[in-house]
Amino acid sequence: MEPRIELALAFRSVMSELKVESRSFFELKLAGKINSNSRNISAVHQVSQKFLEILESNKKVVLDLLNQEDGKIFKILKHELFSDLKFGRILEKEINPEILKTSEDLLDLFLNILSQSPEIQLDQLIQVHSVVGYQILSKLSPEHIFNFRATREELSKEFKSETARGRKAESLGPDGKIIRKMGIKRSDLGFNSAIFFKNMSRKLPGQVDYGFEHGMDTLSKDPESPYVKSLEDFSLPFVCGPSNHTAALLAGAVRFAELSSPEAIQEYALGIFSFLARGGHHSFHEVFLIAEKAGVPYVSGKYQPSIPESVFSLSGMRELFEEEGLGLKL
Repeated sequence: MEPRIELALAFRSVMSELKVESRSFFELKLAGKINSNSRNISAVHQVSQKFLEILESNKKVVLDLLNQEDGKIFKILKHELFSDLKFGRILEKEINPEILKTSEDLLDLFLNILSQSPEIQLDQLIQVHSVVGYQILSKLSPEHIFNFRATREELSKEFKSETARGRKAESLGPDGKIIRKMGIKRSDLGFNSAIFFKNMSRKLPGQVDYGFEHGMDTLSKDPESPYVKSLEDFSLPFVCGPSNHTAALLAGAVRFAELSSPEAIQEYALGIFSFLARGGHHSFHEVFLIAEKAGVPYVSGKYQPSIPESVFSLSGMRELFEEEGLGLKL
């Protein structure tokens, strides 16, 4: 191959990676804006209120469930809420997990968090929705089990295999599992892009003061997957592939919180995106490929069609798109 052709291909590759990095950085800022405005995203609090009502009206069933198999689910829930690996976890400075000795204690914690939904950090709230929906509400009765599983499977059926999700498992050593960096930047470039982009902007979205495990650091992409190759057309980031976590959260919101209007499902999907992107688990594309199956409008490579006016009008949102939109053609 002629040197000039090799140079042109190398330049094209670097420019493509820069576009991916630009998108990743924009998505971190978008997730931050959603997080900072979460008090005003009504669908998130609608889910909290409905979950609260179900737990309160089924206390005995819930407690029996938590105590089954020598408290197996109780132990799982405590791990999900307090593990050092989890983004959105409850910190010991907020609540010492050692004081939660019984299922009644844990149920009271859920009721307290859900009842104060607008005052709770979005990351923590979506994590609570996740564990309550998946570990409790989906198991309250045979009907609950069937409805939840059917909805989740319908939303994610196109992306069941690892190949369809564009990824392969990658075992990591003990070092580097717990980090503090938020966002989904996964750079293959020959320089520290995190520093590069930080220097381009004086103010990044709010960082958390604790470490956690990024999903993107436990998996690697399969370059031969048709899904991965499809991302190149729009310079879209790969994080962990289409999000089954989104499918489970939306299934809980639709089945148990009875979200039905397109705008409400859009709002909740954006809350999910903020949580998963800030935690380094999924990109906008990976979340909204699933949300699209629930009726949310989505165009690959675009953001605005998926954002309802109720969210787009929130503080700083329009300004963010005006600032970033031209370069990314959003």
